[in-house]
Amino acid sequence: MNILNRIVGKQRDLKTDGFSIESCRSMVAAMDCDSTGKLGYEEFKFLWNNIKKWQNIYKTYDRDHSGTISARELPPAFVEAGFPLNDHLIQMIDRRYSDERGDMDFDNYIGCLVRLDAMCRKSLHPKTTPPLYT
Repeated sequence: MNILNRIVGKQRDLKTDGFSIESCRSMVAAMDCDSTGKLGYEEFKFLWNNIKKWQNIYKTYDRDHSGTISARELPPAFVEAGFPLNDHLIQMIDRRYSDERGDMDFDNYIGCLVRLDAMCRKSLHPKTTPPLYT
């Protein structure tokens, strides 16, 4: 949590309150392929590389430079991140991770993508424990 928040806090063009301990625990649970309760080097590297990739996508689709992604900007950002979701799933995600105006801040965006990534890896290759792609 401290490492992620220190680095993300330097990004002035991202709207974030920082990653909470709960969201970090969720990331660890989603990325902990060997079920140790913590992230090893390869698991953290996989998470970190995805966060960097997803950060670039986030900045690209924050077209109004508000520091958040609006509900309108969200679907193409998910597609570019590798998650072509239908309208119903986008609406459900928007309700869960966005504020009352439909804007999603950076930490909620990353938390959502970490969960989507973990679900897709698990459903595609349930017996494979290491990360499948970077």
